Amino acid sequence: MNQIDLEQYEADVVIVGSEGAGSTAALEIARSNLSAIVITKGNGLGRSGATITGEADLAVDSKSLHEKFKFEGCDPDDSKEKFFEDIVLGGKYLNQQDMVEAHVEDAPERLKDLLDWGLKPLFVAKMSGHSYPRGVIVSAPEMIRIYRKKLQETGVKFLSNIMVQEILHRDGQCGGVFGLNMATGRFVVVKAKATLLATGGGMRIYPITTAPEELTGDGTAMAYRAGVELMDMEFPMFLPGCFPWPMAVKGVNTPFKLSSAGMVHGHLLNKHGERFMAKWDPVKMERSTRDILAVGIWTEIIENRGGPHGGVFVSLKHMPDNLVKYILDWLPPKYLKKYGGFDMKKFLPDLSKNAVESVPACHFFNGGIKIDRNCQTNLKGLYAAGEVAAGIHGSNRLSGNAFTDMIVWGHRAAISIAASIENGLTHTDVNANQLDAYIEVALKGFGRSSGENAQELRDRLMQTAWDKVGIVRNRELLQEANDTIKDLGASYRKISLSFQERLYNREWLRYLELRNMIDNMECMVEAAISREESRGAHYRKDFPQTDNKKWALNQIITRKHGQTEIRKEIPKITRIKPPLKVEQYGK
Repeated sequence: MNQIDLEQYEADVVIVGSEGAGSTAALEIARSNLSAIVITKGNGLGRSGATITGEADLAVDSKSLHEKFKFEGCDPDDSKEKFFEDIVLGGKYLNQQDMVEAHVEDAPERLKDLLDWGLKPLFVAKMSGHSYPRGVIVSAPEMIRIYRKKLQETGVKFLSNIMVQEILHRDGQCGGVFGLNMATGRFVVVKAKATLLATGGGMRIYPITTAPEELTGDGTAMAYRAGVELMDMEFPMFLPGCFPWPMAVKGVNTPFKLSSAGMVHGHLLNKHGERFMAKWDPVKMERSTRDILAVGIWTEIIENRGGPHGGVFVSLKHMPDNLVKYILDWLPPKYLKKYGGFDMKKFLPDLSKNAVESVPACHFFNGGIKIDRNCQTNLKGLYAAGEVAAGIHGSNRLSGNAFTDMIVWGHRAAISIAASIENGLTHTDVNANQLDAYIEVALKGFGRSSGENAQELRDRLMQTAWDKVGIVRNRELLQEANDTIKDLGASYRKISLSFQERLYNREWLRYLELRNMIDNMECMVEAAISREESRGAHYRKDFPQTDNKKWALNQIITRKHGQTEIRKEIPKITRIKPPLKVEQYGK
């Protein structure tokens, strides 16, 4: 393809992903007097990605919240060391502990940045998996407005409606990114000394999810194809308590606020009225961590003890009627009345009389691109931060650490990038043959008179993910999923696009996304088959115990010569060693 057909840009740094991690990094890059281009798949900042959907908690140790910010409801007996311990225990020892140390150490300062910029927290709560009240309840839309204002002051360049498809690399160094401008139908090349991926997770692989539609695992997939190491891909996390119906609020997680989020404690019941969490965590019951709750809920559903809409029930009937009514008065309106922009009163029954049906939804990717504590990958010049990166959460993320993750690690990535450029990291030439190959692959779906339908393949992939690579797994289901993925990969190469127009062609966009979804699911399935135990967000019914003797290990996935390869590594341990024994899952 002639170079005149390309939109070409150049900067010191290109940041792919404009929301929490990407915006945090962009602000710090601007302070370093480096030029930056921020690329967003949406129509501007705050119009895509998972950050904008959050009305949730940002985790900081309670002692710092008490001493540094004078917040009410905190506990000065907490500490960064105890916060560290909760994260490692919650992640079932697969966390990179040097990264967890940086995470808990930096969290108060990064929260201070947001407060200095004008963010106003609602209150502090003790959330799932935490020993102390650490959840600073914040509004993500308000956070995004603050980011937008701050970034406008810097003059950082934004490119909107760009789907980045591939990483440009040559001789072991990243040189920028290649993508599609959906608004013009033209391809885009952005050359940069350093590239930061802040693209979020791949939750849209699953049909029931809390995530917006554009989160299709683009960052992990393009990194995987470029030979970048991935880690912990077997641990997609499911939020235990979302609407299974009606379609208007499917995946909205308000019922979770009633069951275990630390504010209102509902009882989880099956269709027989039994509090089934006693079988999984008889001490914490509904206040268990979200990985255990999801497994408990899903087991009831697949063993036919769920409700008419495929969920279990969240009940408040153990509380007096006047207290239930009072809950609706004291909780902020955003949680039960206007959550996610919906008037939840239209979907909630009289909670003093009736239960809410609830199902787990895919909520977060614990795994992703393998980075070190400076956010560097194994490809020179390529960095990752936020949900797209692995290492902090291990096999299960604690509540609130997603928001902390994006502000801490977006900032750390920018500091690391600025230091690398100061120390001589510079541009590398674009590989023209590689670029031509990328363009050829992107256009493959055009020109065929007949072939496979992209949406039908996408639907098949999502249903396979839900049925066979979901919350409760076994070898037979995973192997069936593996066979399906291979078949989908072959069928993908035969897709025929119905619409030949390239200008904002949604079918073309979905076609490109499907390739990323297939690559992500291939990695997830391979890692899940390999891990013959149950740990965190990975539950194998045929291997129902947590085996620290053999499996206190991370699985590193790379693509070599067109094949997926897995190697196992001991996590970086700085303080807490796993007990070398086989344990009951969840204990």
